[in-house]
Amino acid sequence: MVTILTIAAVIVTAFAASKEDNSDLLLNVKVQHLVVDSDHVEIALNANAPKQLFRKGACLIIRGLVFTNEKLPRKEIIDFKLQRQEFKIKPRDFKDAQWKTVNIREARVVLNWCNEFSEQTTLHENCNPVITMPLPKRKDSEWDNRVLHPRLAKKHQKDQDDTVLFRYIDFSTKPGFWYRYRVQLEIRNPDNRGTTKTKWSDPSVLCKP
Repeated sequence: MVTILTIAAVIVTAFAASKEDNSDLLLNVKVQHLVVDSDHVEIALNANAPKQLFRKGACLIIRGLVFTNEKLPRKEIIDFKLQRQEFKIKPRDFKDAQWKTVNIREARVVLNWCNEFSEQTTLHENCNPVITMPLPKRKDSEWDNRVLHPRLAKKHQKDQDDTVLFRYIDFSTKPGFWYRYRVQLEIRNPDNRGTTKTKWSDPSVLCKP
């Protein structure tokens, strides 16, 4: 009986330690340094694309950084959720502001009707197929450095190989309105048992298209 109880205690202790390790890992995992910039674009869509789809106008480009390591390989990031606050007038504070989930399917529908994608989509080594939105081909011009993160542009940044770029282009903004964003990641658990959602990123600064 003593032996059985001892083994059970060891198993419980190991399980608790595993949960604690996972918890400690996720405490440090979130999208960081969130930045937002506006742009005016004209997307090259297929001629048969629905008329209501975004083709030309202002948009907001949201970027952030995720720092990965041996315990959190890039492949363990499996999804994300994006929320935003919308203001008709620039607010003095955010105490009563509500967060609303952005329907990321709308952007994916636009991408599905693109004729082709910019070469810049795959040129950068920090891109990730789950959280780095590809860049649709533009009719008006090429994408500029606003599609990257300012910190990735620094040539001598340390540990850049372990940095993943989060990027989302919000085509659903309203002219004249102010927005700020936050992001949450969904990560596959290290023990392959389900997934865990990370903490929300710190909110971005206000920006309007």
